[in-house]
Amino acid sequence: MIEYGANPDKVRKQLELEIIVDYLITNRDRHESNIAFLRNSDTLKIIGMAPIFDSGSSESMEKLRPYGVIGTSINSIFKCEDEALAVVRNVNILDFSKLPEDRWIKEKLGINSLNTDSWKLTIYQLYKAKIEYLRHGLI
Repeated sequence: MIEYGANPDKVRKQLELEIIVDYLITNRDRHESNIAFLRNSDTLKIIGMAPIFDSGSSESMEKLRPYGVIGTSINSIFKCEDEALAVVRNVNILDFSKLPEDRWIKEKLGINSLNTDSWKLTIYQLYKAKIEYLRHGLI
């Protein structure tokens, strides 16, 4: 990545933000092939990380029930959410004021006809609990 012009500090911050967002949306699928970079098409230099890349399985969580606010296993370079969060230096890299409002989350969950109402409620409650967990500096 450095060879192609990426700033390691900037990429680390972007990776930390991606870890936090993956945690909030319970994205269990952030392995090495699901990390992408944006490049200048003329020079091929890395501009930065692709934002929130390939997080589509988060809504169903691959049909595996989460363990709770922490401890959910993930398909990543880390084994579980706790391990991923442990590398985050500053949770406040996430601007909590920019997170979607409750009604927006409920509306988007309501669109998915593949999940039961019970499942949607679980996802919603977990999202809210994870925000509180992060806000109170518990990592």
